[in-house]
Amino acid sequence: MRENRFVGHPNEMVSPQCNRCRHFIMMKMACAAFPGGVPDEILLNRHDHRKPYPDDNGIRFESEDGAPVQESWFARNLAKAAGIPDPDDEPRT
Repeated sequence: MRENRFVGHPNEMVSPQCNRCRHFIMMKMACAAFPGGVPDEILLNRHDHRKPYPDDNGIRFESEDGAPVQESWFARNLAKAAGIPDPDDEPRT
C-alpha cells in the first residue's frame, strides 16, 4: 500500500503534510483522524487535508505549533505530488 512513497530525484521528493501536523504520530504513521493509518492520498499530498476526506471524523490538518502554514508550501507539495514541475527546482545557468 505505501511501497511507493519516496520516488524520483531528491529535488522531486514531497514532504508529507502529516510531518507538520499536530495530530500525526510518526511511529505509527497514524493520527487522530486516521488511527488505523493515514491514507496514501494524504501521505503523498494528493489530497490537501485542510479539506474534508472520507472517514477523517472531522479532524483536519493543524500545524504542529499552531502557526499558520504558508499556502505556497501546500501548493508546492501538492504540485510535486501531481508531477507538475516547480520552476524553483530548475538548474540555474
